[in-house]
Amino acid sequence: MLNTCNTPENAGRQRKNMRKVFLVTISVGFLAQAQSNNSTSGDRITPAHVWSAIQPYLISAGDRFYKPGNERISGTGTISRGDPGKVVATSVQVTWEFPGKIRLEDGGVSSTFNPSAPNPSGKSSSVSDTLETLVEDTFDGFLSAHAGDSSTRVIGKGFQWQGHPGQFVDIVQVTSQSKVKGNSILTNKEYRFDSRTKLLVMVSYLSATKAQVEIIFSNWQNVQGQMVPKSIIRNENGVMVFALNLTTLTVGAKINDGKFDN
Repeated sequence: MLNTCNTPENAGRQRKNMRKVFLVTISVGFLAQAQSNNSTSGDRITPAHVWSAIQPYLISAGDRFYKPGNERISGTGTISRGDPGKVVATSVQVTWEFPGKIRLEDGGVSSTFNPSAPNPSGKSSSVSDTLETLVEDTFDGFLSAHAGDSSTRVIGKGFQWQGHPGQFVDIVQVTSQSKVKGNSILTNKEYRFDSRTKLLVMVSYLSATKAQVEIIFSNWQNVQGQMVPKSIIRNENGVMVFALNLTTLTVGAKINDGKFDN
């Protein structure tokens, strides 16, 4: 019986197979490294966890997303709602804690959201819309969605913002599901960042009810090195739904005080 193990043909096939194994090993290594770089470490999101195109926005907003000690933001002010000409303002206290926690005390009524123990049922559509805006439409929400399992697409940078002469924006689209509302609907949200400051100025999207939603962020303040907007306005089809105006802001470390229990 003829032994063919050491023929030139078999030796060539063995070399090809070895090259394939080597290439597959290298590919798996690169894939594992990429997955490691894109995963978050607990509740921290560092510049290494986001795309290079997203890093300027993260850096401009402050280091509380990846350095302990400034996870909680508390503010007091007013929230205005009502039909045009009949707007009513009530006192409000709002507390955010990264990532994704909020407590809103509006006129003596408390509403909370905690992604570790979500309870979307039982909340009115008005409350759900408000919490969605203050949790998922903010830069914190954008960052968590981008670093998570959502789809991100950089539309472009340096666009002239229509209706805002002299202001240019970078546009990033994120496709995700709302954890606040607890539904499976995918929503394409367009986040606009000021091209100069790299701070978030507007979010726009089509709601599940086909309303054109626009969230405006303004009056950004530097509070202990962290950038926070003092004005957040939600419009639907060109009509104001609510306007949150904060007069005081404080930044501090996260506290396990049960503030975000549902």
